[in-house]
Amino acid sequence: MQIKSYPCHGWVIDRTTLRKGEFINDRVMASNNFTFSGGKILRDDGELKQYWWFMESGHNTHESAMGLITDQEFGWSNKDHEIPDGDYLLKVLEPCVVWCFNETANDTLPAFDFQVVKAGDTWGFQDGDKVFLMCGSFTVDGKTVTGPRQIVVSGNKFVTVTVDAMFITLRD
Repeated sequence: MQIKSYPCHGWVIDRTTLRKGEFINDRVMASNNFTFSGGKILRDDGELKQYWWFMESGHNTHESAMGLITDQEFGWSNKDHEIPDGDYLLKVLEPCVVWCFNETANDTLPAFDFQVVKAGDTWGFQDGDKVFLMCGSFTVDGKTVTGPRQIVVSGNKFVTVTVDAMFITLRD
């Protein structure tokens, strides 16, 4: 497992690379087992913390103790797919990249919207939008912008996505 942290408009967002079959032992997982409760992760210290996960590439599953299996591939996020309370096992089926925005690396988290936009599509940003582009690229004003990077939008802009993109837009 490799983790690289990126600045995200005053917060930190992590990009984690996992190998097929890899086991994670950290503050939220023991041999890839974790507990989800009330929309948060139960850490090993007994604290409930918010963790938002975003799949950039590869294929994972979360398997509940009740046998419910959730597939995770490009664009999957628990921001858009609710995880019911319970105990889970993470299986890394293919090498993958997962972004994590969490209350372990940050004291608090901002409100934000998550988007997955396909190559060839257009997207509109408002003046002052604070964006973190996890992956992909788009063109704006004749220039190509490629992730990962944080962006502050100057003026209302329409962009054309050139490579499938995932990003969050922070809300004030």
